[in-house]
Amino acid sequence: MSARGTRLAATAVALGLVLAAYGGTGDSAPSGDGGFDAGSTGVVNPSDRTGGVLRFALRGDFDSTDPGAMSYAFSNNFARL
Repeated sequence: MSARGTRLAATAVALGLVLAAYGGTGDSAPSGDGGFDAGSTGVVNPSDRTGGVLRFALRGDFDSTDPGAMSYAFSNNFARL
C-alpha cells in the first residue's frame, strides 16, 4: 500500500471513531423501563407476588465464593444478584 493509501485509510478510521463517539444518545435502554442501570438504585418493575424460587443455569464455575477474593467478572456479576 502506498503512503497516500495508508494516510487515507488512517484518516477514514479516525473519522469513523470520531463519528461513533458522538453518535447516539448514550441511553440504550428501551423507553418505559426507567433508563439505563435503573435497577441499581431501585425496583424497576415491582410485583404484588411474594416468595418463589429463583433458579440459574450456570455454564461456568466460580473462582471463589468469597466476595473479597472474587476476580472474575462472572463471579462478581452473579454475586450482585
